[in-house]
Parts: sequence; structure tokens; C-alpha cells
Amino acid sequence: MVKWNKKTDNAKLFELFNTREDRGGLDYRKRTKEYIEAARAEHFPKMKNKNFSVIYNTKASKVDIDEKLKNSRARKGKLCCL
Repeated sequence: MVKWNKKTDNAKLFELFNTREDRGGLDYRKRTKEYIEAARAEHFPKMKNKNFSVIYNTKASKVDIDEKLKNSRARKGKLCCL
């Protein structure tokens, strides 16, 4: 098994989150055990599932919060300009 490389593996995971699911990306809103295991097997086959699921959930939460804040800021900006 391989240790998680913060620089390259984080970049790869965030790139997968930003890619549409029908184009081989990952949906950060899906956090079921089966989905995470399938994502690990496909994109990070050398990682242990136990380690990967913790990392996946942490990074998915970050992306989810960032998206919600980005959408919130965009709505506030539009309301401000009316």
C-alpha cells in the first residue's frame, strides 16, 4: 500500500471533484461507503480503503463548503446590484 502524497494526490482528487461525473470525475456529494470504495478502486487502487475514506470525506466536505460559499456570495452580489 502507498502513503497519501499531499501534493499530487490532493491535486488529483480535487481535479476529479471538478470534473463531471459522466466524464470520469467524482461527485463530492456522494459519500456512501460503496461509492467511496468504487472511487478508490478506480482512481487510487494502491491506497487502503480505511485511509482513503477518511481523506475522501475530509476533502469532499471542503469542496462542498467552498461551493456553498461561492453560490452564496454570487447570490449576494446579484442582490446588491439591483
